[in-house]
Amino acid sequence: MVSDANLGVMKAVVTGSDCLIVSCSDLVPIFEQIDMNFEEAFLEESAINSLQRSIKKFISGECFSYYKFVLVNLDDPTLLLGRFVANLDKLLSQYP
Repeated sequence: MVSDANLGVMKAVVTGSDCLIVSCSDLVPIFEQIDMNFEEAFLEESAINSLQRSIKKFISGECFSYYKFVLVNLDDPTLLLGRFVANLDKLLSQYP
Protein backbone atom coordinates (compact mmCIF):
# COMPACT_ATOMS: atom_id res chain seq x y z
CA MET A 1 0.00 0.00 0.00
CA VAL A 2 1.19 3.48 -0.83
CA SER A 3 -0.13 6.80 0.36
CA ASP A 4 -1.33 9.09 -2.41
CA ALA A 5 -0.74 12.65 -1.19
CA ASN A 6 -3.19 14.13 -3.70
CA LEU A 7 -6.09 11.96 -2.60
CA GLY A 8 -5.16 11.42 1.04
CA VAL A 9 -5.89 7.69 0.74
CA MET A 10 -3.94 4.49 0.63
CA LYS A 11 -3.92 2.55 -2.63
CA ALA A 12 -2.51 -0.82 -3.59
CA VAL A 13 0.54 -0.85 -5.84
CA VAL A 14 1.39 -3.81 -8.04
CA THR A 15 4.94 -4.97 -7.41
CA GLY A 16 5.37 -6.54 -10.81
CA SER A 17 6.78 -9.92 -11.68
CA ASP A 18 10.31 -10.81 -10.66
CA CYS A 19 11.17 -12.78 -13.76
CA LEU A 20 10.33 -13.24 -17.41
CA ILE A 21 10.94 -16.69 -18.79
CA VAL A 22 11.17 -16.99 -22.56
CA SER A 23 10.57 -20.38 -24.20
CA CYS A 24 11.29 -22.21 -20.94
CA SER A 25 8.04 -24.01 -20.11
CA ASP A 26 9.95 -26.69 -18.24
CA LEU A 27 10.99 -24.10 -15.61
CA VAL A 28 7.43 -23.17 -14.65
CA PRO A 29 7.06 -25.87 -11.94
CA ILE A 30 10.32 -24.76 -10.33
CA PHE A 31 9.23 -21.12 -10.15
CA GLU A 32 5.86 -22.17 -8.74
CA GLN A 33 7.59 -24.21 -6.01
CA ILE A 34 9.75 -21.31 -4.84
CA ASP A 35 6.75 -18.97 -4.99
CA MET A 36 8.44 -16.51 -7.32
CA ASN A 37 6.33 -14.12 -9.39
CA PHE A 38 6.99 -14.71 -13.06
CA GLU A 39 5.54 -14.23 -16.50
CA GLU A 40 6.05 -16.53 -19.43
CA ALA A 41 6.56 -15.66 -23.09
CA PHE A 42 6.83 -18.14 -25.92
CA LEU A 43 7.76 -15.87 -28.79
CA GLU A 44 10.45 -13.24 -29.16
CA GLU A 45 7.92 -10.52 -29.95
CA SER A 46 5.76 -11.27 -26.92
CA ALA A 47 8.86 -11.25 -24.70
CA ILE A 48 9.91 -7.81 -25.97
CA ASN A 49 6.33 -6.54 -25.49
CA SER A 50 6.27 -7.89 -21.92
CA LEU A 51 9.58 -6.21 -21.17
CA GLN A 52 8.37 -2.91 -22.59
CA ARG A 53 5.13 -3.12 -20.59
CA SER A 54 7.06 -3.87 -17.41
CA ILE A 55 9.41 -0.91 -17.87
CA LYS A 56 6.51 1.46 -18.65
CA LYS A 57 4.64 0.33 -15.52
CA PHE A 58 7.75 0.98 -13.44
CA ILE A 59 8.35 4.43 -14.93
CA SER A 60 4.71 5.45 -14.47
CA GLY A 61 4.83 4.37 -10.82
CA GLU A 62 2.25 1.65 -11.33
CA CYS A 63 4.64 -0.91 -9.86
CA PHE A 64 7.76 -0.86 -7.70
CA SER A 65 10.08 -2.78 -9.99
CA TYR A 66 10.47 -4.25 -13.43
CA TYR A 67 11.83 -7.70 -14.23
CA LYS A 68 14.90 -8.58 -12.20
CA PHE A 69 15.69 -11.59 -14.39
CA VAL A 70 15.05 -12.63 -17.97
CA LEU A 71 15.68 -16.31 -18.61
CA VAL A 72 15.95 -17.39 -22.22
CA ASN A 73 16.11 -20.89 -23.67
CA LEU A 74 19.26 -20.73 -25.79
CA ASP A 75 18.42 -24.05 -27.43
CA ASP A 76 15.09 -22.86 -28.86
CA PRO A 77 15.49 -22.87 -32.67
CA THR A 78 12.57 -20.45 -33.13
CA LEU A 79 14.29 -17.76 -31.09
CA LEU A 80 16.85 -15.69 -33.00
CA LEU A 81 19.12 -14.72 -30.13
CA GLY A 82 20.99 -11.96 -31.99
CA ARG A 83 17.78 -10.24 -33.00
CA PHE A 84 16.32 -10.66 -29.50
CA VAL A 85 19.37 -9.08 -27.88
CA ALA A 86 19.38 -6.24 -30.46
CA ASN A 87 15.69 -5.54 -29.76
CA LEU A 88 16.31 -5.69 -26.03
CA ASP A 89 19.25 -3.27 -26.39
CA LYS A 90 17.11 -0.90 -28.44
CA LEU A 91 14.31 -1.05 -25.87
CA LEU A 92 16.62 -0.39 -22.93
CA SER A 93 18.28 2.54 -24.70
CA GLN A 94 14.87 4.26 -24.88
CA TYR A 95 14.59 4.29 -21.07
CA PRO A 96 17.74 5.66 -19.44
